[in-house]
Amino acid sequence: REATTVPRGSAGRTVGGRSPGPNILREIDASPERNVDACLRWLKAAAGGSRATVGVALPAADGRLRIVTTQGSQRAVGRLRSSRRRAAFEQARPLRVDLAHPKGTTLELIPLLAGGDAFGVVEIVGPTRTLTRREGTISSIVDQLAVVLRNAAARTEIERSAVRSSVVLDLAAELLGAATATEAVRTVVDAFHEHLGAPAVGLLPDRDGVGWFLASARGFGSRKRAE
Repeated sequence: REATTVPRGSAGRTVGGRSPGPNILREIDASPERNVDACLRWLKAAAGGSRATVGVALPAADGRLRIVTTQGSQRAVGRLRSSRRRAAFEQARPLRVDLAHPKGTTLELIPLLAGGDAFGVVEIVGPTRTLTRREGTISSIVDQLAVVLRNAAARTEIERSAVRSSVVLDLAAELLGAATATEAVRTVVDAFHEHLGAPAVGLLPDRDGVGWFLASARGFGSRKRAE
C-alpha cells in the first residue's frame, strides 16, 4: 500500500497548552532501561494493547536502522517496513501505511527527534481506527520517549567520560612512579591493552640511537613477538 505522510503538527501534540498524553516522565527512575520500557508499555497500550506492537529502531554502525527493542508480536512485511522506516528517518516526518494483512491494521513510523533532526524511529503496528483516534496521545508518548532516549545517551557518555578520566589519572600516577623509561613504556602498553582490548607494542630507541628495541608487547602470540 502507498505510504501517507502525516503533516508535522497534525498529531495534536498539545491541547489547550497541555500534553494530551500521560506524563510518563513522572515514572522516570535511575534506570534508562526501565524508563524506555515504561514508555513502550504506555505506547503499546495507547496503540491497541494486545493487538499492537511497538518498537524502536536506531542507526547501527553500518548506518542501517535496526530494531533495538520491541513489545508485541505483530510484524509488517520486512522489505516494506525497512524502506518506509528509512523514509521516515531521512525526512524526519511520520509515515503511515495501511496493511493488507491483517485487515484493518496500519504500520505507523514516527521519527524520534532532537533539535528537529531524527536520531531514530518508533515503529507501531496496530488497529487503524485506534491509531487514528489516539493520534495525539501516541505523539505525546513518542515525544517523551525521545527525551528518555536522549537522556540515556547523555548519561552513558558522561559515564564513559568519567571512566576515561579515571584511567588517565591512574596511568599518570603510575608513570610518575616509573623508575625507568622501559618501565614507563610497559605501563602505557599494559593500560592500552587492558582498556581497549587491542594488541599493543612499545618501542624505545637503541642506546646507539640507530635502531629500536621492543620494550613491551601485549596481545600477541610468542611467534608475533619474535617477529
